[in-house]
Amino acid sequence: MNSRLLRLAAATLAVGGLLAVSVTAARVEPTVASWRTDGYATTTLSTVKLNPVTSITCDTASGTLVTSVPIRWTAPALTGTGPSPDSYTLTATSGSLTNSTTVTGTTYSLGGVLLTIGGTFLVTVVANYTTSSGAIAWSSPVSTQRLRVTVSLGVAGIIVSYTCATEANP
Repeated sequence: MNSRLLRLAAATLAVGGLLAVSVTAARVEPTVASWRTDGYATTTLSTVKLNPVTSITCDTASGTLVTSVPIRWTAPALTGTGPSPDSYTLTATSGSLTNSTTVTGTTYSLGGVLLTIGGTFLVTVVANYTTSSGAIAWSSPVSTQRLRVTVSLGVAGIIVSYTCATEANP
C-alpha cells in the first residue's frame, strides 16, 4: 500500500508542478493601442431660463348673460437670448374636473364644459416651447397667478352671471 500511496503522491506532485510551471510561465505582454481620426465636431452649449407667465386677468371682473368669459395673460419675460413661447396651455380645474386647452395667442374665451357645470373653478397657464416639428419640447413653470372664476347658470346652461378675480398661485 505504501508504494501505491507513493505513486499517487508522485503523480499528484507531478501534475501540480506542471500546473505551477504553466501558470508561472504565462506572461502578459504589453501592447500599444491607438487610433486616429481626421474628423471632429464642435458645439456650443447655452442655458435658457423658461420664465412663468406672471400676469393673467379676465377682460372684465364680472358679467351677465354671456356664453364665455374672455381672459388674457402676458407672455413671460425672456431671459438672455431665450426663445419666445410658441403656444400656451390653459388648465381649468373645478373639484375633480380638469380641462386643458392649448392656444397660440395670449387671449382665450373660457367656455365649454366647465362653464356649463357652473360653480367655482381655477385657471392657470403654462408657456410652451416647441421643436421644429411642432411638438412641445419644454414648458415653463405654472403661472405665478391664477384666476378664480365663479359662474351662476340659468336655463339651458346660459351664464346668468360670473365673477373673476386674479390671485397668487400658491
